[in-house]
Order: sequence, then C-alpha cells, then structure tokens
Amino acid sequence: MIDEHSPDEQLLERIGVIARELSVADGLQATLQRIVDLGEDILEHCDGVSMMLVGRGGVVHSPAYSSSVAYESDLAQYATGQGPCLGAIEQHETIVIDDLELEQRWPDYRAKALELGVRSMISFRLFVTDDSLGALNMYSRQPNAFARRSQLLGQVFVRRRRWP
Repeated sequence: MIDEHSPDEQLLERIGVIARELSVADGLQATLQRIVDLGEDILEHCDGVSMMLVGRGGVVHSPAYSSSVAYESDLAQYATGQGPCLGAIEQHETIVIDDLELEQRWPDYRAKALELGVRSMISFRLFVTDDSLGALNMYSRQPNAFARRSQLLGQVFVRRRRWP
C-alpha cells in the first residue's frame, strides 16, 4: 500500500494534475501554452519550459514558452544552429544535461546559455506516431536540477499522441 505522503503518491498526484489541466485546454495553441506552464509549475527547480516545433520546410520555431530564459535559450540555439533541444529533434532522443558548465558539446550555444544563467536542462523529443514533431525543453539555473523523477514527469507531457 502506498503511503499518502510517499514520493510515489506525490508523483501520481502530479500526473493527475497534468491530465486534468490538459483535458480542459481549448485548441492547439492553448494546449501548447498549458504544457509549458504546467511543466514549469510541476517540476522542481524548473526555471522555464519551451516547446520547439518543426514547421513547414523544416523550420523550427518556439510557439510556447513559460519564461524569458526558456525563450532566449531557444533563440540562442537557432542563432548558433546547435544545442541540446535541436539535438533532441535531430537525434530522436531525450538529452539530459546535468551541468552546462561541464558540457563539451555545442560550444557556441553553451556560452550563450551560460550567460543566460542556464545550468541544467532536459530536452525531450516530441513526436506523433513515428515522425519527429519537435522538442519540449526544461531549463534550470541550478546544476543537477532534474533527477529521475523530473525526467519521468517530463515524459508525461511528450507521450501525448493526438494534438487538438
């Protein structure tokens, strides 16, 4: 039996909140904005969430974000043509960065993100069926901010198969 104050119970309660909140969003843009707002609210140590989507002609844009840090970090990736969020889209995988100061990949993006105060992040690949749709990106000003529990909660957002 699960104790009502156990980490498992708390995780299940947070998943329930996500499901309820997303079920009442009206339309695609409202759903996207609700996802990023909920992500920032529900994940511990999260200072911003953004969503990158691949549009016509392969152009990637950020239609929803919860903070200026998240949006500016996305812009830094577009400007440099590199970064973990773009990597999640291209490589079709989730990318976790525990401490950006120690990260060796994406040096141009890394410098800009550190200027913004980003220290750790997770980029989840978004998809519909087998096609990559984009990435959901979670940023923190703290190193090692996203433990396994945060990664599991993030998966709740990206596993949705049907968009309004």
